[in-house]
Amino acid sequence: MRVIFIMFVIIIIIIIIIIIVVINKLVEAFQKVLCGMLLSWSLGILTLNPILVIFAFYMVLITLSPNQERESILINNCTSFLLSPQKTLKFEAFWLFIKYYYFSTRKKKKHLKKKQAKKKNNRNM
Repeated sequence: MRVIFIMFVIIIIIIIIIIIVVINKLVEAFQKVLCGMLLSWSLGILTLNPILVIFAFYMVLITLSPNQERESILINNCTSFLLSPQKTLKFEAFWLFIKYYYFSTRKKKKHLKKKQAKKKNNRNM
């Protein structure tokens, strides 16, 4: 009975350590745009604006990517999106943001395919 209790306590401690590590990594990833993300979520939920909530979700995706260029574009679009009084500017900022995210990931995939093809050609020679 004691062995089962000790194993249970050890498993709980391991799970707590894993949760703490994951939370630390997420906090490090979100530090740069956490303010804008929280602002976007809170504004989206308070005004029942789904675009702001979706924008916050894309902010999470971009924040988790290591590319610093994406983060700067994210911050610029976030400020223009949130601070703009005109709906058209908000929409344009949001659309540019989605387009940039989509095309940058597509370019990366193409680049990886070219690299793999090059490696395959080098192996064949």
